[in-house]
Amino acid sequence: MNTTSNTRKSGTGRGRKGGVPSAVNYYKVLGVRVNATPRSIKQGYIAKVKEFPPEHHPEEFQHIRKAYDILRDPAKRAEYDFTRKYGDSLDTILSNAAEAFATGNYPLAEELYHKALELHPGHTGAGVSLSALYLEVNKLSSFNKIWKELEASAADPQEKVTATIIKCRILMDYDRYEKALSVMRALDKKYRGLRTLYIMDYADMLHYNGHDNEAWLLFEETAEEVNEGWNENLGIEDAEASLNFYIHWIMMMFHLRKMQFWNKVKQRLRAFLRSLPEGELKELAVERLLEHSIELSESNAYKESLIFAELAYYIDPRNPGVLEQRRLAQEGNKLILEIDRLVKDKQIYPGVKIKAIQFFSEEAYGDFDEGGEEGDLFDMHPPGHIDELGGPEVMDAFMNEGIRHLKRKYPQVYKFYQEQWDKLLR
Repeated sequence: MNTTSNTRKSGTGRGRKGGVPSAVNYYKVLGVRVNATPRSIKQGYIAKVKEFPPEHHPEEFQHIRKAYDILRDPAKRAEYDFTRKYGDSLDTILSNAAEAFATGNYPLAEELYHKALELHPGHTGAGVSLSALYLEVNKLSSFNKIWKELEASAADPQEKVTATIIKCRILMDYDRYEKALSVMRALDKKYRGLRTLYIMDYADMLHYNGHDNEAWLLFEETAEEVNEGWNENLGIEDAEASLNFYIHWIMMMFHLRKMQFWNKVKQRLRAFLRSLPEGELKELAVERLLEHSIELSESNAYKESLIFAELAYYIDPRNPGVLEQRRLAQEGNKLILEIDRLVKDKQIYPGVKIKAIQFFSEEAYGDFDEGGEEGDLFDMHPPGHIDELGGPEVMDAFMNEGIRHLKRKYPQVYKFYQEQWDKLLR
């Protein structure tokens, strides 16, 4: 059983309509200016979370969290800003167009996007969304025409790179993998010096086209340049860019199943982390590593979560938040090991195995079924099998003994889901 989260080609898949820009003003959500610094964005996020704590305002918190995730990441923020260069004066039209697009009313969506462009010629958000619509309805020449105009309107090299990244992502969203890779290769030839801005997307496209080794070599090659270009006197943006690169490298290592190279990656990353001066930069690194560890834990990817927790611990071994997350990741990693053994254990009652896998999966992906205990019992066995074994009463006895066996042999699996196991004991 592969209990580790796998989030690329074989995992998440790509969300359809992923290239449609959001009509939400994330700066307004956090209560900050468009030119806000990273520190101001973080302060705005903290203030909004205090105003709308997740336990009392879950929906508002989701909007706040999404805004923070976009604006704290320099690459995501640049992409967001590119699609909103002309402000929020067309938000209502774009919101209605996006809704029509999402519900399959393509003629109305196209009409509204054109209306937005008539009112505000060159509006990048409307143009990007319309290009995605044209891919959806297979109007390739119209897609190419829009992107020729969008790329020509980009003001500087970094904005041109951002525009091309968005174009490639839309192509990927609509399964145009070869075309996306072709566009990305051309971008890399022209703007090689800005590779850290698009390296994750480039590697993603190589992966989807079956070039995993090339994707890995891309990171190894770029790592040399990141190491040579970094020194402790560089500013926070340079440090954050280098940190983002290493985080992307680790995530790609997970996706490509290249764990045999972890020691090599770890050695380089630790050297970078050691070079960070005390204060804001180290605090930033701890925060980012901790956030990745927590996010992976929430998907039951405890092995990967532990790697990020250990890196945060390497920088700040006395931080209470780091210590707690490291402990949770270690416990989760023990759970993974026990479940792997449990699945292969022929002496464990099958119903207990099924339940253990169900509990683990539900924790990461939500409930499978809300049918209740009686339905669960019958789901574990084919029709007629329960009667052959002596009826539900005998089955209950097998289940009870199986849970007690599990408690002795797999204490971590029992401990993690003790409440559920205790409910099953009759």
